[in-house]
Amino acid sequence: MGKMKILTMGKIHQIERKGSLGNFVECKDAIDASPHSLKRLAIIKAVDVSTDEADGIVSNEDFQSIKELKANKEAKKALSQHGLLRKDEGYKAATSEIPFFEQLSSKRLNPIKLEAYVRSKLSKQERVALVRAGRGDREKYEAKTVMKQKKTGGLSNR
Repeated sequence: MGKMKILTMGKIHQIERKGSLGNFVECKDAIDASPHSLKRLAIIKAVDVSTDEADGIVSNEDFQSIKELKANKEAKKALSQHGLLRKDEGYKAATSEIPFFEQLSSKRLNPIKLEAYVRSKLSKQERVALVRAGRGDREKYEAKTVMKQKKTGGLSNR
């Protein structure tokens, strides 16, 4: 009867309607509500939008909402990268309460735990011990000519 435009995933598709929407709704009950017919009904209901809304003209309010959505997305991304946001918590971790000074000062802290761990410089004896421990199963060095003279194998390659 007529062609319908359907907007899905940013693409416009044209579907040719056979009959009116009323006929389709009446047939839907008779078809036993199959998934295909329900999907088609949902598409038809979604398409019944005025042409003014589907013409692609974006208003200032639309731009503002797009900016807000992008800002929210970037904020979530930044928070999740720094470990402040988990998928199930939303913004709770970022807005968690910071304890007051009185609460912090009431607990006694070990000052050694506050110091950062700094690896001390090894002495020469410790370095030599580490090198010798790393040598393990390695054979002792021999000159190349000595290795060639000790070579065993076939008699044809002498």
